[in-house]
Amino acid sequence: MNLQLSLLCLNLLQHYSSRTRITYSDSGKPMNISDVMYYMENNYTSITVQDIAKKFGYSSDYLNQIFKKMTSHTIGEMLLSLKMQKACSLLTDTSLPVSAVAEYLGYHNTPNLIRSFKKYYGITPAQYRKDFHKSTSI
Repeated sequence: MNLQLSLLCLNLLQHYSSRTRITYSDSGKPMNISDVMYYMENNYTSITVQDIAKKFGYSSDYLNQIFKKMTSHTIGEMLLSLKMQKACSLLTDTSLPVSAVAEYLGYHNTPNLIRSFKKYYGITPAQYRKDFHKSTSI
């Protein structure tokens, strides 16, 4: 819930920053956190913290440190949150098998998605889909 609230705030920040540039600088090199978020939102299925850091010209440790200061979450937590939200959407809005959802989200195997999903939501993707359809058919 806390990560979802942060995502909402970051989406609002991104919308606001489209008119203004929001930057953070600790080393004299400006960083636009909304650009980082935009990149993450458009590439979350195939990127790592290292990829993001390289794209923006920072070390992964430094970028993660600044990102956490600005959002109170690490980049890894935010990437996971984006994946989990998309997983929920795919599970409820499509009939794709869990294996196809895993592949779409960039997981190399289905058990990794199932494990991440269960840790994040407390239930498996199949149970989530079943519970969602049960609640919408009433």
